[in-house]
Amino acid sequence: MLRCFRSVLRGQLELGSVTEQLLVRVVTNLSLNWVRGRERARARDSSFPLGNLDGGAEAHVALRELNQLIGELPVTLRAALVLRELEGLSTREVADALGCSEASVAQRIARARSQLREKVGS
Repeated sequence: MLRCFRSVLRGQLELGSVTEQLLVRVVTNLSLNWVRGRERARARDSSFPLGNLDGGAEAHVALRELNQLIGELPVTLRAALVLRELEGLSTREVADALGCSEASVAQRIARARSQLREKVGS
């Protein structure tokens, strides 16, 4: 990624729609790889810390369970949900980051929420 930016700075690579799309795809893939790496680390260490919570032990347990349930979602659904709801990106920004349409992002988020509801209800 750094090489791409250095190439742009040296004038060896011109910014245009194709280059920008490529850079967005590279950043997206790096982010997804980072998330997958965190998941593997969490699987090795089941005591994933959630920090200090003001709601007490029950809130701590609930957040830990929610975190685990989100981690069990398919990567495409989890990425859309986390980027939109936890990172606060707009639907358009999520669509750009994931390389899909806004309708697809909305559908992925709806599916993620539905799967979470099913898991919590069972």
